[in-house]
Amino acid sequence: MSANNYELCVSALTGTVYISKISKRNPNEMTDDRREVFKGEFIKAIIDWTANQLKPEHNTLTLTAGGKPVIEIRLINKDI
Repeated sequence: MSANNYELCVSALTGTVYISKISKRNPNEMTDDRREVFKGEFIKAIIDWTANQLKPEHNTLTLTAGGKPVIEIRLINKDI
């Protein structure tokens, strides 16, 4: 198994997010080889990764939607 065989997929019926393999027969379907990703788990991983990428001289990352800021991630202390 290779990590590049997996994708983040959203169930059309429930809106649940999974890490899943995509069916080779039908690229619009997930296989049974999948794991549910919980909202807190996903958001925490993204924030942790993003915070570790920030440099002291560029300590703020602003995410926008429609040209307006919606989320700001700011590095307060790199030594934590």
